Amino acid sequence: MLKTKKLCKSAGWQTRGRQKGFTLLEILITILIIGIVTTAIIVYIAGSVKKNTRDKQRMQELNQIAKLLDIYYIDNGCYPTEASGGNGIVGEGAGIDSVLFPGYTSTSLPHDPLGPGDATYRYYYDGRHICGTWKAAIYAIKMEDSSNAESAGCTGGEGREGFSPDEGYTIILGDSCG
Repeated sequence: MLKTKKLCKSAGWQTRGRQKGFTLLEILITILIIGIVTTAIIVYIAGSVKKNTRDKQRMQELNQIAKLLDIYYIDNGCYPTEASGGNGIVGEGAGIDSVLFPGYTSTSLPHDPLGPGDATYRYYYDGRHICGTWKAAIYAIKMEDSSNAESAGCTGGEGREGFSPDEGYTIILGDSCG
């Protein structure tokens, strides 16, 4: 250290003594790191809130569709089956959509909040769900937050590729005509 001081003095440089505090660069780097971490946390929380909001919307929409199907049941004595054209993806113009619209609703049935044609998140109606006996059921094939999933106490069913009761939301409506 002594040689360095002598070399610096002989070259005309001044050496800085031991000072307390941080340099401006150190402070700026610290602020930058805090900003990056804060941004990452905010993005994560915002994404989680959006997912939970879409899951709540899924549950509300499935309950609205279930009420329309209950009215159909009152009028017809049973829920629609595959034979009556009821089975399939909800909100894309076929299956249960054609059975309920326009007779039971003045608007088309809702589709998953992520939009029609999404292969992962969609609504599905099954008029021949296996739940001990033949039941009609409506599902959200998958929820974004698994804590919102609900299997309605039974599993099984036809035509539900990709459905896992632990990941989806199920409403068992009642006995189907079968």
